[in-house]
Amino acid sequence: MIKYTFGIILGAVIGFGLSFLLNKYRKKDQQEKPKPAKVKINIGSYLTRIGELRVYRAYMKEIVTSVDHVWGDVGKKYFSWMLSEKKIAMVFEFEVDFIYDLLSNEFVVQENSSGINIKMPKCKYDVKIKDFYFYDEQGTRLRLLPEFLSSILGGNISEKEKNELVTMAIKQVEEISKKLAKEFQPDVHNMTKETINNILMGLNKHVDSFNFHDKNIIDEQINIENPKLIKQKLN
Repeated sequence: MIKYTFGIILGAVIGFGLSFLLNKYRKKDQQEKPKPAKVKINIGSYLTRIGELRVYRAYMKEIVTSVDHVWGDVGKKYFSWMLSEKKIAMVFEFEVDFIYDLLSNEFVVQENSSGINIKMPKCKYDVKIKDFYFYDEQGTRLRLLPEFLSSILGGNISEKEKNELVTMAIKQVEEISKKLAKEFQPDVHNMTKETINNILMGLNKHVDSFNFHDKNIIDEQINIENPKLIKQKLN
């Protein structure tokens, strides 16, 4: 019995000693083993991989019942009479995509102690003309046949003047797009913030401030994807 008890005690001492030495060795090994370094992701590089960021699409239907300076002398010569005397209106239908090019040099991401700050590039507006037509005062849509155009335009319009009318019509779409872009700017800015922060959510990051400079929209920001549609309609 004494031998048995002594064996138990001796076994416990040896077991405790081995456990102590093994635990000490593990702690020493853990101390010596270098901790994996945290990978720091460059937010700017991460976002530029997206390229073009399409944040918003708006549909526009513009009814033109009078001509302004955009139409020039040729437009006033033909369309003023048509719109005022004939009571015919022009209708433009188109979509506008609001796009930010994150590869642009204007796109700047700053990460510092105050957080993440982003300066957005100028917004680009891709305009796709969906339709262009006339309707009368009864609301009847008029088919743009050559005979109809000849009758409402006086029948003596030259090819040069017709090309000018096409150019002025496209210019009208650009001006309407600018107006539309300004009206939707607050919504586009909010959508841009939400979109970028949703993209960064997986990285557990959040942008603290955005800087936009879209107040003055210039012609170079407007891209008409299919201007030939108006030419086809007027030919």
